Amino acid sequence: MTRVLGHPLQLGDYRGLRWLGIRAGATRLAAGVDNPSTIEAPAVSVAFDPLRSLWQRTWVLDLVIERPQVELRRNSRGLYWQLPQQPPGPQPPPLALRIRVPQPAALRLYPAQIGRAHV
Repeated sequence: MTRVLGHPLQLGDYRGLRWLGIRAGATRLAAGVDNPSTIEAPAVSVAFDPLRSLWQRTWVLDLVIERPQVELRRNSRGLYWQLPQQPPGPQPPPLALRIRVPQPAALRLYPAQIGRAHV
C-alpha cells in the first residue's frame, strides 16, 4: 500500500468488525520521499459495499475517515500530493473507492516557500 500511495501507511490498532468491513484506530499517512504532506485520523474503517458493487459492476469499497487532520506541503515539483509511478506489470482489478469524512476535517495548507501555514 505504501508503494501505491507514495506515503508510509501506519495503520492503527484493530477496533473490531463492522458490517462487511473492519475498523482501525489512529491511522496516519506519513510524509514520503519528496511527499511532505500528511494525513492523520483517530479512526478509519473500510467496508465492502455489495449493492453498489452490483449497481456499478465493479468492486466498491467504502472508506470512512474520522476527523482527519491534513497538512498539505508542496514537494520539490510544487505539488501538494503526488502518487508515484507504478512499475510495469499486471493492472490491479477495477475498484471504486468511496471516501467519506462524516465529521469536519482540519486542513492546514502550507504555501510554497513560506514557513507559516494558512488555516
